Formats: sequence, C-alpha cells, structure tokens
Amino acid sequence: MMKATTRAKCICVLVVVATWSTAIGAQEQGRDSPWKTLLRVAGISANPIVTRGKEHAPKRGELWLRRVGADTSPQRLTAEGDYRSPVFEHGDKAILALGGEGLVRISLEGGGPAVVLAEVEDIVKLVGVSMDDPDQVLVLAGTPGKRAAVFLSVSSGKRARIPLDPVSDRDQRMLDHMEGWERHYGDTKLSTRTETALRGGGSIEWRDVFLKVGDQRRRNVSECDGVDCGQPSLSSVGDLVVFVKAPADASDS
Repeated sequence: MMKATTRAKCICVLVVVATWSTAIGAQEQGRDSPWKTLLRVAGISANPIVTRGKEHAPKRGELWLRRVGADTSPQRLTAEGDYRSPVFEHGDKAILALGGEGLVRISLEGGGPAVVLAEVEDIVKLVGVSMDDPDQVLVLAGTPGKRAAVFLSVSSGKRARIPLDPVSDRDQRMLDHMEGWERHYGDTKLSTRTETALRGGGSIEWRDVFLKVGDQRRRNVSECDGVDCGQPSLSSVGDLVVFVKAPADASDS
C-alpha cells in the first residue's frame, strides 16, 4: 500500500512538472512571437542598438532618391517639403510615406502626384513593409512617451497592435530601435551621421545618410552639403535609397 501511494505521488509530481514546463514553454514561445513577426519587416535588426539618429533627423521635407552603385547624384522625387518616414512598397515601384496627416503612395514609374491612401493623424512613423504580406506596413502610433508598434493594412486601413511588453527591457530596446533611423538589411546598413564644414567664417553641421555594405567603407549617399537629411530606407533589391531632405531654410530640423 505504501509503495502504491508513493508511486501515485511521484506520478502526480511528474504531471505537475510536465504541465508547468509546457506552460512556461508556451509563455516563452508567445513572448518571442512578436519578435519573429517584427524581424520579417524590412530594415529591422535582430540585435537592435539604439542610436541617436532619431534625435537629429529632419522632421519632414522633400523625398530624394539615390541609385546605389551608379555614378549619379541624388534625385529629387517630390517638389513639396511635407513628407516623412518613406519606405519602399514590394516590387520597388512606389514609395509609401506620411504626408501631412495622411498615408500616401508616390509612384516611381511615370511620376504623378502623391495619392492619399488614408488619414492617419495618430501615426508618427512608417517603419517598414512586411516581407510576408505586402499589404502590411509596420508603423509607430500614439503620443510621445506612449508609442505602440502596429501593423497597418494599406488596402483596408485595419490595424493590428504588436504585443510588446512595456516592462521588458528587451521589448523596449526593440521599440527604441524602431523609433531610431538606423536600418539593417542583411549585411547592408543605413545610418545617419553628423558632418561639419567651415562656411562664412564659422562652422556648420548637418546630418547625411550613409550606406555600408559588409566590410566595405561607409558611403555618403545623400550628399546634402549643409542641409539635414535622414529617415532613409532601402529598396528590396538594394539598388535604391530614399531619404528625407529638410527645406534649406528650416530652422528646427
């Protein structure tokens, strides 16, 4: 009788341990799920490092395009100066950006004006497009200090919030990474840095966009020469960089 009781207790303990382990495993898998989804967004790094780029990027401006690897200068894409956080759509035939209080699409084929897709007053930044679903663009929405990562459907406007844990240092680091302007595409990295020059008897400084591929030297792809540039994004093929150039007379960019 004693042996049977002891055996029953052991079985009970094993069941409890197995159930607990399964629950913990499911919890860990659930915790990693948002990251697995986020890492399928173009430009997001698996090892996010928070940079100061977000503090110096122009708030808004004209969109410019630079062809990587070609001996050409950056080309202005828009004539207006009210755009921010541009990203490439799948196929690299158009740019999605925030313009005014709306989400807009700007075609790279045949020109034409920007097309307003939706009014998005609370969206502060486009981060990138999902590599699994061309209709889903990752955005940051909310108010300062209360940012949320959200997938926005380009076609319907529906939203799906990414469940990042506000008390997790790991998740907060990812959120800070999305707020910054350093972007990673495999072995290619886009970032901004401060440049300085002597002008008119004094020193001036501005931000430029730099591209680094593997172990190659970092290359200035914006060449803004005295005007702040930033908010870069790389095409899926890796041959185009779009960025924001602040108005030349901007005093707060």
